Amino acid sequence: RMTDETRPTTLAAQASGEAGLYDFYVRDFFQRTMEKSGASQLLSPAQKLRVMELLAAQMACHSTTRPQSNRVYVNDHDLITVAAQTYHTLPDSDFTEYIVHDLRAYSLLNHTTLYLPQSSEYMTYYTFGHNSFEHFFQARGFLTALRANLQPEAASLDRPKELLTLAPQLDEHEPVFDFALGLLGGDAKTVENIRRALCREPQGFYGALTEDVNVLRRVLLKLWMRLERRVHSRQTVDLSGFRLEQLALSRMNLSRCLFAYANLNSAALMNCDLSGSDFADAK
Repeated sequence: RMTDETRPTTLAAQASGEAGLYDFYVRDFFQRTMEKSGASQLLSPAQKLRVMELLAAQMACHSTTRPQSNRVYVNDHDLITVAAQTYHTLPDSDFTEYIVHDLRAYSLLNHTTLYLPQSSEYMTYYTFGHNSFEHFFQARGFLTALRANLQPEAASLDRPKELLTLAPQLDEHEPVFDFALGLLGGDAKTVENIRRALCREPQGFYGALTEDVNVLRRVLLKLWMRLERRVHSRQTVDLSGFRLEQLALSRMNLSRCLFAYANLNSAALMNCDLSGSDFADAK
């Protein structure tokens, strides 16, 4: 259905790659369902997208130990909590129509109702219609939180828990990372803010966080390096001045990297490809 309905407009928009196709499809879908409803009180496309991002993050909370092929389900309570995190006054009718009609019609979200003998109640459980939708919205949610929190003028983190929850998904699952990479592609401001963050001391990386941020730092480094290697004819990745201490960088491709004045104190570099790299003046 996604291919049939959007092929002509996708070709006209020149959407390329899986991330580009999904981003175009999702924006197009939410815009068209909003116009079709004709009700001003319904959620806007931006609000709907935000709920999907929070739902994907909620699923990530349950997925740390499961194989990626297995589905994660969230129940009614989880879904209501996700919505309440963003909208404190959300009309039940609007949200129900969005979940039951819009998302079911386009197979973005599936649900099943089970009887719970221990409580003598029925509970509805939800999951994304396909793993790729879960991956897409996890990547999109990560970038939404990242953009909000990497502003140089930001005094504190807006959604720190979301970043810490979703960073392992990007680190461990290539499909999620690839979606984030594709969606980040042309956002020069965010890419520059990532570079600035990686040049800061780890202790001041995100001052509002008390948890370990090394997984988040490694994900940002991987995004930066992949984007740099995409630049046409660029052979060397400039990591000058980066603060990479205590990072687990083992088995990474660090070939042809410039580490001038970079701090790699206590970083793990086992089995890395370091061919052609310059460590002059590095710590």
